[in-house]
Amino acid sequence: MQAAGRRSSRWPGWRLDASLLALGAVLLRLPAYFSARELVIDEGVYSSAALAMRDGATPFRQVFSSQGPLHLPLIYGFDLLGGRTLDSPRLLAVASGVVVALAVYATGRYVGTRAGALLAGALVASTGSILWTTAPLTGDGPAAALTALAVLGAFAWRDRPTRTRAALTGIAMGAALAVKVLVALAAIPIGLVFLTTVALDLRARVRDLSIAVGAAVVVIVASVLPWGVHRVVDQSITYHTKGPRLETVHQQFDKVVSTLPSRDLPLLATVALGAVFALLARRRTNRATETSPTNHDVAFVLAWLLPLLVVLIFEKNLWRPHLAALALPLALLVALRPPPLRWFAVALVFLVPWWGVHLHDILWPAAPSGPTAAVVAQLRALPPGAWVLSDDPGLAWRAGRRVPANLVDGSILRIDEHLVTTATVRRAAANPRVCAAVVWSSRWGRDLPGLPAALRAEGFVVRRRYAPYQVLWVKPAPRCAPPAS
Repeated sequence: MQAAGRRSSRWPGWRLDASLLALGAVLLRLPAYFSARELVIDEGVYSSAALAMRDGATPFRQVFSSQGPLHLPLIYGFDLLGGRTLDSPRLLAVASGVVVALAVYATGRYVGTRAGALLAGALVASTGSILWTTAPLTGDGPAAALTALAVLGAFAWRDRPTRTRAALTGIAMGAALAVKVLVALAAIPIGLVFLTTVALDLRARVRDLSIAVGAAVVVIVASVLPWGVHRVVDQSITYHTKGPRLETVHQQFDKVVSTLPSRDLPLLATVALGAVFALLARRRTNRATETSPTNHDVAFVLAWLLPLLVVLIFEKNLWRPHLAALALPLALLVALRPPPLRWFAVALVFLVPWWGVHLHDILWPAAPSGPTAAVVAQLRALPPGAWVLSDDPGLAWRAGRRVPANLVDGSILRIDEHLVTTATVRRAAANPRVCAAVVWSSRWGRDLPGLPAALRAEGFVVRRRYAPYQVLWVKPAPRCAPPAS
């Protein structure tokens, strides 16, 4: 109670602010939560993994996982918390969106004003790169949430250095890394905060930073050991580094340049406005402010943002969800250098229509239609307990059907690395539980030679052909024989 009282006096209005931010973050994500179709391909992969884990399949042993060792356990836990409905795996995404907004807001209260913190929290809750990773189920959303908590932990430690806060910072950072290694550059501002705070001498700072690092290592090790070090490294690290580059660096640069304005223009514009007005204010006052604590924090955030941008452009394969990592440092720049609210309000007149038009697909997802709706209806009509093979596992998930655990991810990288082959799919097709196969893209329609013959050999027949690479195969009884539940 005393701690709550101290926070109330130092942060007036924080309960109201946090409640409004959390409510807004949830409301923005509810249409996606109840959407009747998969919103991104990753969502179908991870939700199919959730269905497999409900039946006892374990990560990395039976269920292939391209993310870190904590990702699927988090999905399992939130799926259980949500009542194991068809949509409940998405609960992790919604929770991640709320955590990102609240953590950025709280960090903003430590480094700036209430108005700046509230603006930063609202922008990060509603910006496109975060919405596209915390409305559908992805790996980038939970990683962003845990990273935001780690950065918050560092600034909270600076405000009141304790070993407990140092350990909590390390736990959050270790958990973030155990979901996605890409967030590792957040260690830059965290380390700088620990090493430059004036509240402790250098020896104490190094001691607390060591506690944070040790806590992170413990979390990572504890996340890896249950599944086996070799399996985790092979699937979540080697899988990404060994695979072929799908785009050139120039193409990835173009992807960044085109995606950020379309998804995050309000956030980018607010950062730019804040920087312009901060520069004008400095010139008017004609004072040197390079040594102010706020300028140090801006430098810390830029030391995170700029290398992260370079890493994203040059990484082996850049996917658009990875850009969510940029939203956190950008939002913190808003908290540190907020623009005058009247100018921000003027900018909103132009930015809100852009935001609504470019994010309509995630703010209000359309219902499935055409071939997608037809094939999902066909899969629902299969016998109880029937499993489905597909290069788009989201179709099976929306029909309430399981995919064999080792094939929840049928991506092009797995095909290129010969982890998914015609023989792999044929072995799965021979299982009496598997009663349908949906070939929905060129990944299986073209890149798995001999697949039609292999499916026919296991008793499958074409039920319906929707397009050259979109075919529904079914396996009639008696070869389709799922066990009675």
